[in-house]
Amino acid sequence: MLFRSVRVAPVPGEALDSWLEAVAHRCCATFEELLAAVGLPQGRKGPRWIVALNTQERRCLATATGITQQQLRAMTLQAYEGPAVRIDYHRRTPARTGAWGYCGGSRYCPACLTETRGRWKLEWRLPWYFACLRHHALLADICQTCGNSPRRTTPKPDAVPEPGRCACPPEGAPKGGKHRCSADLTDAQVLVLPNNHPVFQAQRHVNLLVAGQQAPRT
Repeated sequence: MLFRSVRVAPVPGEALDSWLEAVAHRCCATFEELLAAVGLPQGRKGPRWIVALNTQERRCLATATGITQQQLRAMTLQAYEGPAVRIDYHRRTPARTGAWGYCGGSRYCPACLTETRGRWKLEWRLPWYFACLRHHALLADICQTCGNSPRRTTPKPDAVPEPGRCACPPEGAPKGGKHRCSADLTDAQVLVLPNNHPVFQAQRHVNLLVAGQQAPRT
């Protein structure tokens, strides 16, 4: 099988769908071809395997790609199960729990996308993550070309994925159309602030709380 001979390591903190896109891109395969090769279904309203992989899916993916089942689990929302996310395993969807729930789309840091050549962090999909501590910037929440929230839809199944580019339908496109915006998300303009700005202190405190640690009092 083609995909067994091509190993693409996930970057730290990467989301499962981003890593699969990177594998398909490396293989010059459509997303549909990649999913078929590794034994994953593709849902029309967003694949449930982004939330949690079942046992069979983990085994198939691990066999096809050489990535351990523990690594695969860490790329799904199971990595944040607890204070940040509650998962309905019967439906394989995240439970809606107000501020500590799950966003259908995703925020993103253009500078991070530039550094990783379009690889997407899992934490960006959660509403409590609003700032990049590495680049001292607020995260972008829409594609500044089409106005859609990135990653609200799955990649075009019959096309080779383009990491770092918007996969949402372009403005004015007919519903169910095959066209995608394809804007370069690394070009998005975001607000850069001093490292000691209160917004970054707030982000650090929230991260500690989600990790089950006590944030220091100020």
